[in-house]
Amino acid sequence: MCGIAGAFQFNGPQPVEEKTLRAMADAMVHRGPDDEGYYVSQGRELGLAFRRLSIVDLALGHQPMSTPDGRYTLVFNGEIYNHLEIRAELEAKGVAFKTHSDTEVLLHLYAHQGASAVERVNGMFAIAVWDAEDKTLFLARDRMGIKPLYYAVQNGSLVFASEIKCLFKHPQVTRELNQDELARYFTFLCLPAPETLFAGVKKLRAGHRVTIKAGGSFPAPERYWNPLPTAQSTQTEEALVEELRDLLHTSVKDRLMADVPFGAFLSGGVDSSAIVSIMSQLLDRPVETFSVGYKNDSAFNEFQHARDTAKRFGTNHHEVVIDHNDFKDFLPRLVHHQDEPIADPVCVPLYYVAELARKSGVIVALVGEGADELFFGYTFLNRVRRMVEKWWRPLSETPTWMRAMALGMVGPFVDLDRRDFLRRLKDGGEPFLGGAVTFYPEELKRLAPRLASDRSREAIVRDLYAEYDATQPKDDFPNRAGYLETMYRLPELLLMRVDKMTMATSVEGRVPFLDHRIVELAFRIPGALKVKDEVPKSILKKAVAPYLPDSIIHRKKVGFHVPVTRWFEEVLAPMADDVLFSPELEKLGIWDQKVVKELLAKQKAGSGNYGMRIWSLVNFGLWHRHWFEE
Repeated sequence: MCGIAGAFQFNGPQPVEEKTLRAMADAMVHRGPDDEGYYVSQGRELGLAFRRLSIVDLALGHQPMSTPDGRYTLVFNGEIYNHLEIRAELEAKGVAFKTHSDTEVLLHLYAHQGASAVERVNGMFAIAVWDAEDKTLFLARDRMGIKPLYYAVQNGSLVFASEIKCLFKHPQVTRELNQDELARYFTFLCLPAPETLFAGVKKLRAGHRVTIKAGGSFPAPERYWNPLPTAQSTQTEEALVEELRDLLHTSVKDRLMADVPFGAFLSGGVDSSAIVSIMSQLLDRPVETFSVGYKNDSAFNEFQHARDTAKRFGTNHHEVVIDHNDFKDFLPRLVHHQDEPIADPVCVPLYYVAELARKSGVIVALVGEGADELFFGYTFLNRVRRMVEKWWRPLSETPTWMRAMALGMVGPFVDLDRRDFLRRLKDGGEPFLGGAVTFYPEELKRLAPRLASDRSREAIVRDLYAEYDATQPKDDFPNRAGYLETMYRLPELLLMRVDKMTMATSVEGRVPFLDHRIVELAFRIPGALKVKDEVPKSILKKAVAPYLPDSIIHRKKVGFHVPVTRWFEEVLAPMADDVLFSPELEKLGIWDQKVVKELLAKQKAGSGNYGMRIWSLVNFGLWHRHWFEE
């Protein structure tokens, strides 16, 4: 795991300066504290920078790495799990290797196959390859978007990096708020690629690549992978269960590739417990496991479940307990490491459990992200599914005036979630907008009327559903909703919080459930097998049943949450008063301060649960203060 950065004057007059590359690399030392490297092309039109967290081939594997003839030079952040297999194939073609690193394998694979090399590898990565002969730069992001890659194009210059903060070390990249995207942030907690909240700063979409040629223009990135099948599987449930079990076992085994200590984040739920179980089978020593919990908040703690799993598999278990003071203390660093606001408070406990791993000597940690999105594991998804089957489908066949009447008659007497559900039904919208919706249009209209008028905030949802509907059964709600979650919320919220918070502590997070072979299989499995007899993640639970006791398989899902509401008085209330009503934010005129005060008053009075809404406002306010006011 590393950090990469670079600059390409593909149509610009200014040569690349190594001091600029060094400044960019210095901004992300936490991503790679073990080594650094730089490359400037002969014509000084291209420069690459690298920070290394040594994982494989600790003595060698230095980057940037060039082919012996000097034509190709590569930097990459990530891991290639099938590099030994590819290495053997390249050796059979006469390639001689100097190291045992996956970096060198990827470099020679690109030299042989060009842009299609990314279709051959299994792993997580952000890649940049310079072709000194053709004067081209190739960029790519892994299929699932596990690793980020940000870039800015201005005046014939391309600047790119693993983190946004690095871009601002380049003299041609300036900080400016992207007000056009605020509506999406306040609706979905994060922004869809390619946008960020910095104007002019983009992020490469998951599963996309782009080649930029000197003297040309910056082309539209192209998609090289889509998990949707040509048809759903006709295999029996038993055959699918066996295939899923075998793939998960293989995926965990692949992700144990490391020359440094590794472990796993353990909640005691199905996903993390399955990973630990398989690790314990594959290792000849106890698995290092790590859990985080909250002081005096038993409802949010899963310590006992994690301890039971740790005891069952004989792990060397570690725990860290945090409270509202830890939450408050970390917030200034949170917005620094997030780069762009990711309004998920889980970032805070995730940081502390990653820090615990690092302090315990563990550099690589396996995490359970992705299973709930792929296999329909969330409780809220099952609740929406029932609403779709009972209300949405029958009512969607009625005339528009009847749907409008239903909203008028029922809307005033139901909560906001159901009222907005009826609003979308009336307007011919979608029953499910994603698992991270904060402010609905009705709320946003009062809070920030200018933003509420922007209907583009739901365009990403419509576009993703259209991609799914083009080839798949529209009545398969579990897979249809799962595609939305997998293509949007997973890469830009959940995986980004893993990357940013683990790398903040110089720990590499690996996600076995997001091996692309498992993802492809998941979308071949009919949704009826994912939620069967009202049991979420039914087929996954059957696949891991040989590894886990019934007490884990069938226990009620808790999920990774933060007691934001309980910490409101200690942290959010005083912080909100300080941050949300600052003169700088008032000048921007984003929201109506009277409405914000009403929201805070309702939360203080206990007349509703507005903790996540307030947190999204505070997160933005802290972010704006850090990047624009200090």
